[in-house]
Amino acid sequence: MKGRVYVYVPTNKKYNYPKVEGLLYNTQEKRFSFLSEVDANGKAIGETAGKAIRDFQTMNPGVGIIKVETKPISTTTTQTPPKANVTTTQTNAKEKSGSSVLLVIAAIAAGFFF
Repeated sequence: MKGRVYVYVPTNKKYNYPKVEGLLYNTQEKRFSFLSEVDANGKAIGETAGKAIRDFQTMNPGVGIIKVETKPISTTTTQTPPKANVTTTQTNAKEKSGSSVLLVIAAIAAGFFF
């Protein structure tokens, strides 16, 4: 199952980050996170998490990591929102012909007065 590995760092300065799948930065929380495989207990499995943390430490010498957490990603399906009921108004043929008759009458009347 997929999960996120959260790595907390001491400051908000700009770091060099490893290239891993799903890399996100959160400067307010002073952390970055990435996708990794996790087991049923929520612990990272495989080499992805360890390699990413090693790469981060290599790219940023002297920066200590405060804490590392893993959280499984929820696998619930997303539901599509219901479609809004849109009603269209259609003009009747009588309304259209009535307005054209008025225009014709107004044009004829204008011709008599000029």
